[in-house]
Amino acid sequence: MAKYLSYTKCIILISCLIFSAAGCASNKARKLEDMGHAELLEKGLKQLDEGNMARALQSLLLVKDRYPYTESAITASLKLADTYFSMGEYATAYELYAEFERYHPDDENIPYVKFQRGLCYYKQIRGFDREQKHALGASIEFAKLVVEYPDNEYSEKARRYYRKCLLNRSKFEMYTGNFYFNQKKYLAALQRYTYAIENFPDVGQYHEALEKISMCKVKMAELGIEPLTTEEK
Repeated sequence: MAKYLSYTKCIILISCLIFSAAGCASNKARKLEDMGHAELLEKGLKQLDEGNMARALQSLLLVKDRYPYTESAITASLKLADTYFSMGEYATAYELYAEFERYHPDDENIPYVKFQRGLCYYKQIRGFDREQKHALGASIEFAKLVVEYPDNEYSEKARRYYRKCLLNRSKFEMYTGNFYFNQKKYLAALQRYTYAIENFPDVGQYHEALEKISMCKVKMAELGIEPLTTEEK
């Protein structure tokens, strides 16, 4: 009988602990729901500082969605984009930066947002021997920033990254041209070298491209291959 009572007490104790924990969780959830935008933003920023990314994203998203017309929502929206960027989630970060610009076009942070959009592409560049869609995307974003905000501090940074993108794209054209040349596909190589010299004349590949163009023409002449006319290109 004593043994039975002891067992019963254990069951009661465990049940109490479970309900107590559930009650605490419920109170915590209610507290989160009851927070205003400023308090909720502060909580999210603190969670970011503590490295608790998952909870921080949850808190910031609540601010953004629940209080869309507040200053807290503007801050939360930008922090969300920055956080995804820092996590290497560049596609998501790009969309969040684009959304921020769409809804807050006059915000003072727009030059920074445009620069970050360029970086989202730039961070995904995987060398000059790969397809260059990210280098192209980055160069377009950086160029837009420079045109729209020529004297902004982020435009100065954008100019440097823009040149790096052009250099990468130029190297890709030269790399591809060299591949075709080694395969004795001289017309295809000539087109690549010509594209590089016409579109990226000031990034250090100019003289090499001229030399390779001359070599292609010599080889084509030996084989009786005529260069394409402007209409044929």
